[in-house]
Amino acid sequence: WDQRSTGPSVADRSSAPSMSEQVTNFQAKRASASTRVPGVGAFSMGSFFYTPTPPPGADAAPAPTAAIQEEGDEEEAMSIQPGPRVNLHRAEAPRAQAMEDDYSVYNNSIAFNSSVNMNASMIVDERSHTFLSADMLNTAHGGRSPGLVGQDQPDSNRSNVTDDNAPGFYEPMRLKSTVKNLALGFCLLLLIISAIVTFAVNVREKKPGLTLSPTVTPVVVKAHHCDLEKGVLSNPAALIRTERYLQLKLVLQAALREQGDRFDDLCTSHDLALTWLADHDGLEVDPSETAQVHQRFATAQFYYSTQIPVIVLKPSTKLTPFNWLLNLPECQWSGITCNSESAITEIQVESTGLRGTIPNELAFLLPSLSTLDLSKNDFTGTLPLSLYSAPKLRYLNLAYNKLRGPIDQVPWTTLDLERMVLDKNAFSGTIPQSFVNMTKLMDMNLCSNRFSGPIPDKVFIGLTMKILRISQNDLTGTLPAYLSRSLEFLELKRNDIQGEIPSTIFNLRRLVVLDLSDNKLNGTLSENIGNMIELEGVLLFGNKLSGTIPRTIAFLSGLEAISLAGNRFTGTLPTHIGEMTQLVKLSLTENTLTGTLPTELGNLANLAALEIHSNFLSQTIPTEIGNMKNLALLDATGNMLSGGVPPEVCQLRQGDLQALSVDCVFRLTCPESCCTLCL
Repeated sequence: WDQRSTGPSVADRSSAPSMSEQVTNFQAKRASASTRVPGVGAFSMGSFFYTPTPPPGADAAPAPTAAIQEEGDEEEAMSIQPGPRVNLHRAEAPRAQAMEDDYSVYNNSIAFNSSVNMNASMIVDERSHTFLSADMLNTAHGGRSPGLVGQDQPDSNRSNVTDDNAPGFYEPMRLKSTVKNLALGFCLLLLIISAIVTFAVNVREKKPGLTLSPTVTPVVVKAHHCDLEKGVLSNPAALIRTERYLQLKLVLQAALREQGDRFDDLCTSHDLALTWLADHDGLEVDPSETAQVHQRFATAQFYYSTQIPVIVLKPSTKLTPFNWLLNLPECQWSGITCNSESAITEIQVESTGLRGTIPNELAFLLPSLSTLDLSKNDFTGTLPLSLYSAPKLRYLNLAYNKLRGPIDQVPWTTLDLERMVLDKNAFSGTIPQSFVNMTKLMDMNLCSNRFSGPIPDKVFIGLTMKILRISQNDLTGTLPAYLSRSLEFLELKRNDIQGEIPSTIFNLRRLVVLDLSDNKLNGTLSENIGNMIELEGVLLFGNKLSGTIPRTIAFLSGLEAISLAGNRFTGTLPTHIGEMTQLVKLSLTENTLTGTLPTELGNLANLAALEIHSNFLSQTIPTEIGNMKNLALLDATGNMLSGGVPPEVCQLRQGDLQALSVDCVFRLTCPESCCTLCL
């Protein structure tokens, strides 16, 4: 068809026949062609459809007829009697000539009309195999669509409408064509806008240095709305994983390795943090900025792991203002400190009522983290493995939480750690031998946990160790013979440690506090205790120590508190004890001490508590005790003292002395206004 005549030129349009003449000529030619060429169908102007006729020898189908549609009947249209298909390329010359004439008439009608509507849409009647081009219909009829052509009608009513002046005939098709054109135009506009937006986003986000997998494409997964407070899934919905989400996921999976598959678990802290980072974070961190992606994801995951969203919504909870997950750099969030390179160095959110678990990624994805203080909250779970090897961590404080489990799962290689505070939790297991690797450790507090077994020998011999506190656990065995010579505070009270106190302990000349109380220690107290000239407190009560109180204890001029109660000490009180002028508390109860109270006790002007009950002390109470102007407690019950309470001592009742207890029922006499308890 593309080789046929294209119709009259523009110059010849003025001499073109009228529309009525073209219709009459075309119908005559169509009838003539159908008569003289057997097997050739009829062609209709304007509609450009073809209906084949039976081949020679077959029953001939009735020729189509034209009729004028009745006024007001807009539902009927031209119809062609269907027939079997015929191969047009095998038609004879007369048939080709007729078709040539038909096409010329069609082109004349195109030239005649000035309004052309090119829809390029095709209407197909499946029952009659009739093909109808809407743009040709519109063009041939002056830009007006001639109705539905090719619809089946009863044989008696089949007709072709050729009068374009029939009232109401073209309005439905014209309206339908207009609506269709508007719809197509609107869709095209949406496609153009979408293409522009996509191009702009791609140009904005594309930066050098980012190499992603070519297979990353958006996917649709089943998702739910997460009830963070109840920890359940609800309201199932369809969630589209954006390309940005998948790009960030690849970056994080590469860093987290074996933990990367956790992103597939919906409503976990991994999924929630990544969703926020990809689709809701106003800063829109570029996936190529790996360090920033790691840092922002780690803090967002901490946010969701600790259920901050739930806590903040409760008005009854007294919290420090929490501005996490706002469209601000994470360095401006509450409790976070960064260095000059915008890398997080400190996270301090103590006493904020947080609960949940501590994500392992927190320390793993924050290589510059030096301070982590999550104390006095409600955290549960185990100690994150990433803390065992945090490269720059110096201060770790997880005290007063509900953390549990062992802390020796992997060797500790946090070489820069200086302070480890894990007290008031439920940690268990043994003291890790790998603590010896932390040569910079200065302060370790493992109190009030469930650690068991002996204290490893030569673990705490680092030259920097100053404070070692492992009280209120289930430790057994003996005291370690080798401890750091720089140790200043040794607290191992309330365990099941037994055996004698190693003599090497008394070589710790920098020791300020020695607290071995409430254990099962036995043996004697070495005279070498006098070498510990920096001692301010000696707490050895609740053991099975025996022998006499060493006289060298008087050399400890800076001693403020000494408690030897609940042991088996014998002998008398050293008179040199009066030289310990800084002493504030002296407790010698529940021993088997004998002799008298030395008058030198009157020199202890700073003494606030004197506890000597449940011994075998005899004779009278020295009047020099009345010189203790700061004395608030005196308990001398359960002894063999006699006489009366000196008036100088009763005079202290007008000062700070609040409790005075003696055996005033049978042995001592005490004015009613003086003694607070008589036994």
